[in-house]
Amino acid sequence: MGISGSGSLVTDSAKSKSAAASVFGVLDRKSQIDPSDDSGFTLEEVNGEIEFNNVSFKYPTRPDVQIFRDLCLTIHSGKVTL
Repeated sequence: MGISGSGSLVTDSAKSKSAAASVFGVLDRKSQIDPSDDSGFTLEEVNGEIEFNNVSFKYPTRPDVQIFRDLCLTIHSGKVTL
């Protein structure tokens, strides 16, 4: 019984190693954004407001599962209003 139970630990260990390698791969990846690049433009004024109107979304791999249907969301600076 002990040997059969430890067999599942081997697959869990392999999954955790793979997940850790994936995370470290993301962390070690060089960013495509150069933080020292001054090109582009800077906004004169930012009011800190974000607004989404009638957003619908499904993941391409799971088109039968609706994530958002006509989501309306306004985020004021320091607040969230649904």
